[in-house]
Amino acid sequence: MTVGDIAEAVGITRGALYFYFASKQDILIALVARTVQSLRQDSVEVLLDHPGPVHEVFAAALETTAAQWRDHGVVMRAAVDFSSSVPEVDQLWTGTAQAIAEAIGELLVRAGTSAGDGPDDAPALSRALCWMVERSFYQASRVSAEEVDVARQSCQAVWLRVQGGMTG
Repeated sequence: MTVGDIAEAVGITRGALYFYFASKQDILIALVARTVQSLRQDSVEVLLDHPGPVHEVFAAALETTAAQWRDHGVVMRAAVDFSSSVPEVDQLWTGTAQAIAEAIGELLVRAGTSAGDGPDDAPALSRALCWMVERSFYQASRVSAEEVDVARQSCQAVWLRVQGGMTG
């Protein structure tokens, strides 16, 4: 894809695009920044502010995340794909994942999981759950919106098993 292709797709001239962005990489960084800001805000807000039982909170957070992957899967996959080669994208993506993992950790503690530093305590489990969700939605979004919903259901089943099937 060329800068000309991008300019044409958004309905402006190539020169006008260069007025706002110096390169394709700058366009990617801007798209990722906008997308992860929304993902981070929506997911963390649901995880920390939803008043319901923890299994409902996690289900709501997964639905919020699934909606983001359905709506912005191309940009989110690009964020994953370019994280290893574009430091700004890596900072945006990894920082968002860390914020979401911390919020999941708080929810796990609320559900009765220890806040310690062992492999079965909230911080370690929340990181594992966060990255599992990311990879599951990444793969599913490559296929279809229906597969994103299947991934959401599978991640929710894993959550319930991590919590011992609890409903509190």
